[in-house]
Amino acid sequence: MMLEAGDAPKLTDWLAGIGAAVAALAALVAASAAVYAAIYTRRAADASAKAAEKAAEQVELQRPRPVITATCQWSFSQTRRDTVPRDKEIELTNIGNSPAFDVKVSQIETPDKATRLLTEEVAYLSPGVAHKCAHRVEPARGVVGILGGAGSFVNDLVSAFDEQGRSETFDINTPHSVPFTLSYRALDGRIFEQPYSFVVYFPQLRAWIEPVGSLLRNNLR
Repeated sequence: MMLEAGDAPKLTDWLAGIGAAVAALAALVAASAAVYAAIYTRRAADASAKAAEKAAEQVELQRPRPVITATCQWSFSQTRRDTVPRDKEIELTNIGNSPAFDVKVSQIETPDKATRLLTEEVAYLSPGVAHKCAHRVEPARGVVGILGGAGSFVNDLVSAFDEQGRSETFDINTPHSVPFTLSYRALDGRIFEQPYSFVVYFPQLRAWIEPVGSLLRNNLR
């Protein structure tokens, strides 16, 4: 079939079609550029936020503050008492550059919840000063519970883990622990909380306490 002269595509139609295609392509390019710009802006904002957070953290770490450490070591061996430390009471030391107030060791419980170790609160601890805490074991056991202190609690803790050792899933070669928290207040009112663990390790017949995580990056309230 032959096209009539009026049916042949006009030059203006071709140009209009090309113009529409160019416009669509330009719109696609602009949309892609907008998406890329949004992604770049978001990444830049995230990077700036992280940089600001790190800078703020460094400023916070440089502020005068107390840093309290807690130590306690105990041997439940009957034959190595001369070689293994037996610092049976929890000792708190302020290794920071500012005094600490209201230093508290949270209640520590055996895994079966049968025995609790309660530690005295220390109202004030100067930088560089160490303090041996007084303890009370509950339920009360008369003079033994008072004078036995943390050592009496450790014996119960060892017994509780030893009882768990009868389970097939208990791994005697793995350190076993119970959690507790050490908290204290700075001169400017900041309150720090440091998670700790009371650890029992049967292969060495030893128990001790150790911090969980960094002493400088503990929780702040």
